[in-house]
Amino acid sequence: MKNNISKLTILFITFVLLNSCASINKKDIHDGIYNGRLGTIDKITNFYLKLLSNNYMDRSQKDLMVILSQHVDSAQMVESNTKVFNDSLNIKMKQFALLKSVYIQIDLMEKSSDKELRNAEDSLAAAYKAIQALKDVPAKIKASIDSLKPMIEKAVGGRKLEYHKDVVYKLTSIYSDIWDNEQITVEFIKNKFNDFEAKIKNLPVAIFDAEKLKEMINQPYSDKSILVDMYKIKMVEKINESQAALNDEIAAIDKSMELLIKIDKELAKNQFINGDLAKFVQELTTVQQTSHIKN
Repeated sequence: MKNNISKLTILFITFVLLNSCASINKKDIHDGIYNGRLGTIDKITNFYLKLLSNNYMDRSQKDLMVILSQHVDSAQMVESNTKVFNDSLNIKMKQFALLKSVYIQIDLMEKSSDKELRNAEDSLAAAYKAIQALKDVPAKIKASIDSLKPMIEKAVGGRKLEYHKDVVYKLTSIYSDIWDNEQITVEFIKNKFNDFEAKIKNLPVAIFDAEKLKEMINQPYSDKSILVDMYKIKMVEKINESQAALNDEIAAIDKSMELLIKIDKELAKNQFINGDLAKFVQELTTVQQTSHIKN
């Protein structure tokens, strides 16, 4: 009898410990998904804000741009349609804010009450309405948006979590395609940096102080034009560093969106905890932490 009690006690303790570990893992994964979703949208929003406020260059570079504009014929430079670009960014920020709202409401719905369920459905409908209003999107994205309509109708009022998980997966995929289709943003950034580089390269040699350049460059050249060219190279290198940092941000968002699709695909299968899901969540957490340190 004593041995039986001992065995039962051990089995009970083992059961409690296993369930405790599973509970901890479930919470960690849930938190990782929630923070990863919101963190990704915040990174996209901050990226757009950085472009809107010209904060993708440091203060000294922006000041230099103003000064250079006074010395170089602006007709020689590449001009970008800033207003059209800024309007586009503002629209996209609002669209991704709606996706963030979907993620928040879905999280509440999983904890669940009728009110949260209704709010989640409202968020799903609002996010869909926003992407429906998109203009000049590729045929692939337009087809994906159209195919989502019956899923939204099924989810809204369906009162079943699995319907909403399917829609969230599809929404994440569409928003990821919208992010991937950022050719206007890529071209605008490229033009801005090319504009800056062109202004530097077009600075006349006469405006430079040869003696000062010798002190700054510390190279064995006396020809002023060579010294000026070497100084311009240093200035361009600094621009390239800013552009590389911006490209790193884009790459981190690309990877985060890719992982969110994989996570939402797993969730749509109703397999909340499995090896693949845990791996994707850990990768997303790592990407978010690494890019946060860099920024």
